[in-house]
Amino acid sequence: MYNAVMKLKRILTVFFCLLFVLTGMIPAGAVEYPEIDSTCIFLQDINTGQILWQENSDVRIYPASLTKMMSEIIAIEALDPEDTVTITPDMLAGLAEANATVAGFQAGDTPTVLDLLYGTALPSGADCVNALAAAVDGSVEAFVEHMNRKAAELGMTHTHFVNPTGLHDDNHYSTCEDLALLFAYCLQNDLYVQILQSERYISSPVASAPAGVMMRSTSLSFVHDGIFDIPGYLGGKTGFTYPAGRCLAALDEMNGMRLICILCHGPEDQGALRDAGTVFRWLQDAYRNYALVEPGMAAGDVAVQDCPDMESYTLYTEGTMHMDLPAETAVRYVSDLPDVLAAPVTAGTAAGTLHVLADDREVYSETLYVRDDLRFSRRMYLVRNIKAFWQAHGTAVKICAGGLFLLYILLKSRKQHRRKRRRSRKSRH
Repeated sequence: MYNAVMKLKRILTVFFCLLFVLTGMIPAGAVEYPEIDSTCIFLQDINTGQILWQENSDVRIYPASLTKMMSEIIAIEALDPEDTVTITPDMLAGLAEANATVAGFQAGDTPTVLDLLYGTALPSGADCVNALAAAVDGSVEAFVEHMNRKAAELGMTHTHFVNPTGLHDDNHYSTCEDLALLFAYCLQNDLYVQILQSERYISSPVASAPAGVMMRSTSLSFVHDGIFDIPGYLGGKTGFTYPAGRCLAALDEMNGMRLICILCHGPEDQGALRDAGTVFRWLQDAYRNYALVEPGMAAGDVAVQDCPDMESYTLYTEGTMHMDLPAETAVRYVSDLPDVLAAPVTAGTAAGTLHVLADDREVYSETLYVRDDLRFSRRMYLVRNIKAFWQAHGTAVKICAGGLFLLYILLKSRKQHRRKRRRSRKSRH
């Protein structure tokens, strides 16, 4: 029963902590953000859910090839990576005229689904996207409907897709917030993460490339070649059309944080990647993740009365709380505990509160519970109360006892005196 109660309490603790964080009730202080050229940004730690920086994140933008994140995750969930897909002329039609980026497969090639997934993610190949769309839903049109259904399921309420590639259309739009929802969802898939973090890939042999099609990441290649310094960078998806500007969905890890950053409408000269370097270099010094509370942390000792097993009891935390805070944050713990726990006490009894303060602002609190039954001893109860009575009234008792003793002596003395007088009278007669 106790374990079930504690499990429920832990669940509620986590729920309210997340609610506390997501509603922005964290000490932000006077955060000074660096200057970037991208007009829209959404920066979030997906481990804690904290949004560390957002600017114009709800403004409608053109997502360009960030659209392909949706195309890729749908294909991953629907297809077997080892299956093959035949490239047809319809899949390539219009791509050259639209100046779309391609991986390089030709009509008649039979790459695997895995080849097409890498071709979608690394070189941002529109040829691969069209092939995957046909493999999943039979046509690009049906696949686009699938994309919009998936967007609705994910809560992307300000997104509408017209095509699976991200080629410009005035009715093809999203926001940084919506793209962050999509990116965070994609990152729950191991294959998606594996592909995202790959810099190079060679496809299986195909008719047009017997040695396989060589592919390179449009983001990691810039980092590994030393063109951009992005500390902690694990990989990302780039996008570009002239109306959209440079876009980037970046995954990064540093200072105990797992971060996603959506940058949109950056300058044409790879401005989104340059901005990512600025953002993560700033973040490296500005923030870190604090493990504020873990299950089993000692929160304080309380004296125990009338228990034969112990004189004091240590209260421990049950919850977990990690939070991203400015790097120089001063963290303090304040335990609001009773002076004493009077036995009997049953396991699961609330017995105090732990408060966590960051720069003197409370960022977390947790009710502390007794984990064990504390037995009651009647003998210890009686002894304690006798001692307490003696401490409170000992002087008065001593005075009374002394008075009674003196009275006894006086009475005894008078009695002896009377006996002597009687004896004296008898002796005269």
